[in-house]
Amino acid sequence: MGISYTASFGKNAIFCTFFIWALLIASGTAYAQSAANPFTVEDVQVDVTAESSVAARDKAFEEAQKKAFKMLADRLVSEGKISGYRTPDPITLASMIKDFEVTNEKISTVRYVGTYTIRFREQAVKKYFSLSSLSMADNSSSSAGTGSTQQTAMQTLLVLPFYRVGQNMKVWQDGNLWLQAWGRDLSAGALPVEVPIGDLMDIADIGETEGVSFNPNGLARMLKRYDATDAAIIVAAADDRLAAVGSDSSPAAGTLTLTFYRTDRRRAEAVQELALAPNPGETRAQFFGRAVTTAYAALNRDWKARTIKTVSGPSRMYIVRVSIRSISQWVKVQQELKNTSGISQMSVLSIKPREAFVRFSFGGDPSSLRQSLASSGLVLGQPYTGQTPRFAGPGNSTTGKEIYDLTVEDTRPASFYRPPGQSGVSVDEGVHTF
Repeated sequence: MGISYTASFGKNAIFCTFFIWALLIASGTAYAQSAANPFTVEDVQVDVTAESSVAARDKAFEEAQKKAFKMLADRLVSEGKISGYRTPDPITLASMIKDFEVTNEKISTVRYVGTYTIRFREQAVKKYFSLSSLSMADNSSSSAGTGSTQQTAMQTLLVLPFYRVGQNMKVWQDGNLWLQAWGRDLSAGALPVEVPIGDLMDIADIGETEGVSFNPNGLARMLKRYDATDAAIIVAAADDRLAAVGSDSSPAAGTLTLTFYRTDRRRAEAVQELALAPNPGETRAQFFGRAVTTAYAALNRDWKARTIKTVSGPSRMYIVRVSIRSISQWVKVQQELKNTSGISQMSVLSIKPREAFVRFSFGGDPSSLRQSLASSGLVLGQPYTGQTPRFAGPGNSTTGKEIYDLTVEDTRPASFYRPPGQSGVSVDEGVHTF
């Protein structure tokens, strides 16, 4: 029985693609590795045996493509949709690959063992997932109509690792083993993270005395300096047994409790607590390294969930009353409103020395609006009707319309830390909306 045209074409296409890429790699023109790129899949290991070394190599490359794409899907596809994943056919899969590197290989007469780094074409992957009805955490921004999916831009998360031993909270001091562990190699995932280097500017923004307080203004400066959008505080509390371990090479003992704090609502809020114990034979360095991997996995799972937001309904008009304490505050409120995702058609209905009324459109219900405004440091109160003002101009009647008070959240530093077991969150809760 002859080979079908489709199968023959797919095999030839893969072989030609492999040959061209091999020439590119040999000539040194392969793309540079970018660990921060979620469409780059590293450390793809294959071990294949066939009738010859050439056949084993070809088979290994096909297997590496499939394995890499599955790793990519696990990284990018939302948790609720991953069960619908299917491996693309060879031709489709080859068309989505931009280039690759063989970082390590061993060849015998019938066996090929290799490690690949494979880089995928971003737009091609997005198109495939879209056609497959798989929701993907995307790094582009789009907005459609009612009931559509809004995908927010992928942005860097700043991780602040605080280390607590007894009553002592370490931030920049020597001996912050948690900060040191985050400074070691971290496998690239979908969520780009940055960890402060602890220079003079970092110390100025978050000093040792502020290790148990939260200063949103200092954090805002750090976010800008590290080109990050959000920050997560992770406090690692060592019990007495773990604190007594003298070196990284010594066997680990005791318990390390991780408490996650979100900061996107201009205050530090505990959202999850994890208690970790060392595995048998695990050194202190290995234990802290595993704790970093565990924390990063929790953050990465949350990132996939929060980058896919479903619009809950059609756009609706809102009217808010803003209390004004100063001109600078009024300018800041207007800017924050304009920068809030989902708000459009904003106009000022009236302005007085101490208050202003603003109208805008938002694609969601009041609960969604309240959450979006909170990330900008704005607090949306409960609606009220009754004695509502009238505004000059056509279409500005407030009859029957609700008005919400909008205030600026207090930004004074406040203590946020709670000891393990007193954070008010369950160990089973997710790491919400970092």
